[in-house]
Amino acid sequence: MLLNAYTDRDVSYVNFDNTKGAEMATQELIKYGHQQIGFIRGEDNFINALERYKGYEKVLKRNGIPLNKKLVFKGDYSMASGYRLAPKIMENTELTAIVSSNDLMLFGVIKWTKEHQIPIFKRLSMIGFDNTPYTEILEVPLTTIDQDIEKMATEASDLLLRMIQTKKKIVKRIIIAPILIRRQSVWERHC
Repeated sequence: MLLNAYTDRDVSYVNFDNTKGAEMATQELIKYGHQQIGFIRGEDNFINALERYKGYEKVLKRNGIPLNKKLVFKGDYSMASGYRLAPKIMENTELTAIVSSNDLMLFGVIKWTKEHQIPIFKRLSMIGFDNTPYTEILEVPLTTIDQDIEKMATEASDLLLRMIQTKKKIVKRIIIAPILIRRQSVWERHC
């Protein structure tokens, strides 16, 4: 059985709907009037990085917003990569909002901007992924996509227990729905 992964093989898995999560985040920014929305993606060798990027692309297309490759930045899911990307992100003056494939990379961007006295929360609306505990204690609490890890773990352990109790192979594919946690890091863009 796989947890937080997919497979075409005859194996059970419990995973999170990464594409839907990115769609929700991107649509939330569009709802608030943002058109120039950046995206910090993870490394291509992580399936969830590709899925989240696809969700971002899909919503832009659905809303008639052309994909601007200059607004797409590649990190590695670490805070350090967000910190390294921050100067490039901040030099792009057309950018008004950003979705990050995880909260940690946004923390890195926030750290760099604080060190350079840039009022990041007035400059960009931001949405992350993971709903890490620190998202609530920032000076401006971060809007984020929650993966409902508890539900994912419960589904996986229940499935595993059923296989152990029945001594049978069970092939079940469970996808956990994302939850948008709205906080104060998204603001209305006035043209």
